[in-house]
Amino acid sequence: MLGVSGLAAAAFSGATSAQQVDAAADDGVTEVIVTATRANVAGFSAPTPTTVVNAEDLERTQATNIADVLMTIPAFKPSASPAANGVKTQLPGANQADLRSLGPNRTLVLVDGMRVVPQAPASNTGTPVAPDLNQIPSLMVERVDVVTGGASAQWGSDAVGGVVNVLLRKRFDGVQVTAQGGMTERGDGDNYRVGAIAGQSFFDDRLHVVAAFDHTRSDPVGDIYSRDWGRKEYQIVTNSASASNGLPVNLIVPDVHIYSSPGALITGPASFPFRNYEFQSNGTVTPFQTGSIVSGTSMIGGQGASQAKGLSLSPGIERFDPYIRVQYDVSDTLNIYAVGSYSMLRTELNPLPARITGGTIRADNAFLNQLYPQIAAAMAPNGSFTFNRISYDLNTNGVNGPAIVHNDTPHFALGAEGSFGSIWSWDGHVGWGSNRYTNETSGNAIRQRLDYATDAVLNNGQIVCRALVPGSTTYNPTAAAGCMPINLFGEGSPSAEAKAYVMGTARSEARYDQTTAAFNLHGQPFSSWAGPIAVAAGLEYRHEKERVTADAISAVGGFLIANAAPFEGSFDVKEVYLETVTPLLDDAPFAKSLDLNAAVRVADYSTVDTQTTWKAGLTYQPISGLRFRGTRSRDIRAPALFELNSPGSITNNSVSVRNPGTGTTYTSNIPVNITAGNENLDPERSDTSTLGVVFEPVSLPGFSASIDYYDIDVQDAITSLSSTAAASLCNAGDTLYCSAFTFSPAGPPTALNLGVQNLASVRVKGVDVALSYRFPLPFLPGNVQTSLTGTYTTDVLVDTGTGAAAIDRSGENSAINTYATPRARINASLGYALGGFSTTAQLAYVSSGRIDNTFNTSPTTTSNLNHVPAVTYLNLFTDYDFNGSVQLFASVRNAFDKDPPPVPSVSLNVATNGQYYDTLGRSYQLGMRVKF
Repeated sequence: MLGVSGLAAAAFSGATSAQQVDAAADDGVTEVIVTATRANVAGFSAPTPTTVVNAEDLERTQATNIADVLMTIPAFKPSASPAANGVKTQLPGANQADLRSLGPNRTLVLVDGMRVVPQAPASNTGTPVAPDLNQIPSLMVERVDVVTGGASAQWGSDAVGGVVNVLLRKRFDGVQVTAQGGMTERGDGDNYRVGAIAGQSFFDDRLHVVAAFDHTRSDPVGDIYSRDWGRKEYQIVTNSASASNGLPVNLIVPDVHIYSSPGALITGPASFPFRNYEFQSNGTVTPFQTGSIVSGTSMIGGQGASQAKGLSLSPGIERFDPYIRVQYDVSDTLNIYAVGSYSMLRTELNPLPARITGGTIRADNAFLNQLYPQIAAAMAPNGSFTFNRISYDLNTNGVNGPAIVHNDTPHFALGAEGSFGSIWSWDGHVGWGSNRYTNETSGNAIRQRLDYATDAVLNNGQIVCRALVPGSTTYNPTAAAGCMPINLFGEGSPSAEAKAYVMGTARSEARYDQTTAAFNLHGQPFSSWAGPIAVAAGLEYRHEKERVTADAISAVGGFLIANAAPFEGSFDVKEVYLETVTPLLDDAPFAKSLDLNAAVRVADYSTVDTQTTWKAGLTYQPISGLRFRGTRSRDIRAPALFELNSPGSITNNSVSVRNPGTGTTYTSNIPVNITAGNENLDPERSDTSTLGVVFEPVSLPGFSASIDYYDIDVQDAITSLSSTAAASLCNAGDTLYCSAFTFSPAGPPTALNLGVQNLASVRVKGVDVALSYRFPLPFLPGNVQTSLTGTYTTDVLVDTGTGAAAIDRSGENSAINTYATPRARINASLGYALGGFSTTAQLAYVSSGRIDNTFNTSPTTTSNLNHVPAVTYLNLFTDYDFNGSVQLFASVRNAFDKDPPPVPSVSLNVATNGQYYDTLGRSYQLGMRVKF
């Protein structure tokens, strides 16, 4: 039974509720502290919605990663998962927990109550620094506690959306080996897993050793052309001529191609007779069939292919997670332990090929005059034309890359646990972890070299780069040293020497170290009129530091993609917390029980000074089987190191800004840095309220139902403003933003440097529902488990901090906007078990919605399509246990082979949203577990 405590939980049978865990502790099985409260009281039900996923759930769904199960819980948004990462070359294989669509950096992930070192890519722009669930060994998992809503007072910073606490096995007797494999129905996406866990006790059951390893591998899956739905080539095209052609501004249509050519497409000037001609490798030029509407690099129809050609639907992933835990029971009241793990993750992704947009060819280009004299003759002596080129031929495999990301994460901890008499118990630990991240994106075009090599001229009878010709307008022998002229006219025309000059490998590394220490004390020192009062208190210390390095070209943003800017920074924080569970009524009239749960935490940061968080909640049980609960909390997220220290990245943007000194407005194309760190940032703060009811009737054993309302209001959210927004604020008289612009003595702006700011806010409201019922069949053998869980999001109010009205992103099913969230997600399951056989059918539902809630709200946001249909997936799981020693299992996911709806994104160049929709189609798994 999962989710009966109120969280919309994974819809499959056999999981455990927080109440069942408490009951186990009450029966004397073991002491279990559920993450919703650190002040444990046997039988106490915390006021915070909590769900527990146990090891059997991972086995039943044949999950190789705890993310496979967590992402089925509707409260989670799969915002950072292999299926959703699109063209993100920084974290293509990451699995990060994102509760309430607030971002993975606002969900706190713990292992055995300890902080997990975050995965910190070298390029942090737009990428949350948060733990990767890949580094947690799934075979070691005993259970996972999921607490939604604010929990900073109990557990610390970042617990704005909630907490995921993974509890690992402390003991295991015997050996279990697991092997499984699978593929998609199309014959791709091959994957396998081999893992084992072994444990033994020694010295009269005082020394306990548990060790495990898990090795998984999955092959990359091809681009959109490997699927029927992808070959429809859906994209969003911006119709800049809507005023004249009468069509909407945003066109979501099939058959969208890139307005470019593998052999170079002449795009201007408008009067040039060879405009919209493309170069062929045989020395001819031919008319290029343009689409019905051309906008930027997109066009509807015409020749060519989608911009997403060559982009992997799913990256290749290889993971290896060894783990060991050694515990020695010194006495009945004291044990000491040591744990060690080393997670290794390798991910490979084919990103987009090198694209030249708006390149320039001058009339005296040597290759042009030699190979295409008719084009050169049509140009003025000092004239030029612009061109687009999608350069599949600059790499041997026809795509950029691959981008290969390595993440090595060692972790070690020493700890002790004990008790003082029958009242107090305690635990403490010191730990160290480090994420060592490397990114190598090969076959990556170097911007400046490509410009130098393209500008080829004839000098003393030799074709050379103009920048190496003394007296030329671009003469720069230092920057252009070694330049090899490149022939871009016709696919396959670049020479090997030219390709070696203009192409390179972007290399970046990041090391993120985390040192932790904690001491926790909890007990029941005294009682009130209604029962024992429980308290928990603790001290914690954490030191984190990050150092990013990159090759010289990446460091200055010289590659087309995958650049990283070096920086380093560190912080430490000292914390103290206190929590209490106080019974107020017990077996009173109209109150079987009434309990108060309260917590406060004071944290002293070296970066943002002293911060205080708190939480208060009530649980009220008027009669047996009916319980009401509610909480209110203040939570924070402290700025990440990159938000404080990163130098940011520079792009060139056109801005129109008023010079406050001259009063004149200028429009200029200038270098813009709007992602730089800001050492003056404040923490994000959040106020969270929850209110719910749980129904577990005594007359209907095995049945549970709950409904919970939540309201999370995040203020001072850290964000970066666009250059347009910064210019608008300056034009309105805001001196802060005017000071971010640099103006030349003549008046026009020359640069914009603006760090990230505490400007934005987001408020998320909704309702969680969970139903679960387990019962024996009345006339047949066996048991049935049925469950239905879901989240209905009523509001996702996003204020970007520019003064404009907040926009509600609830009901958006696309990946266009950061906080987009479908209105409803539901998981339902029906399971049957008889003896060693069990089978489960699982339904996953995503409600209908819009692509963008701002579409069709003004003349500039009209769209021909703004509806996404509801989608339901069916997954089937079955297993058979042979006498408890051998288990065979199999599964079919997306059993009806449901295609994803068209939900395109301009920025990601994808045709659908992999966060919510399956892009691979029907897939199969088959495996075996053997226990000794």
